Amino acid sequence: MWRSLVRLGVARADAEDAVQQVFLAAARRLGDIECGRESAFLFSTALRISSRARRAQQRRREVLEEEPRERVRGRGVARAVLAALEEEARRLGVTRLVLETGERQPEALALYSRTGFRRIPPFGEYVDSPLSVCLEKLL
Repeated sequence: MWRSLVRLGVARADAEDAVQQVFLAAARRLGDIECGRESAFLFSTALRISSRARRAQQRRREVLEEEPRERVRGRGVARAVLAALEEEARRLGVTRLVLETGERQPEALALYSRTGFRRIPPFGEYVDSPLSVCLEKLL
């Protein structure tokens, strides 16, 4: 099931949750599944869930962090850039911004906290990174 969902476009990091959604849907509708049509039921359910996951991915954008130069530190440039990114994201219909920063970047963590980001579990390529801090902001 996991492999099928990934082939249908679900991000690898989200595939485990999608598998659980497929089996929860199957458990809820157990009486509706026709004998001999189990695979078709599971595939159609997986297709609906993968479509939903892809739409959610399209509405989520990762903010890539750029290390500021010393001459602009403390001048509000990062906050202004972040505000502009959020404004453009809203204009594009993005509903969730996600980003990754490091445990050893207290200034960045403080900025993101002040601007409404909150910690989330690691995602994507950061899942196995012990120094990564992943954050999100719902727009």
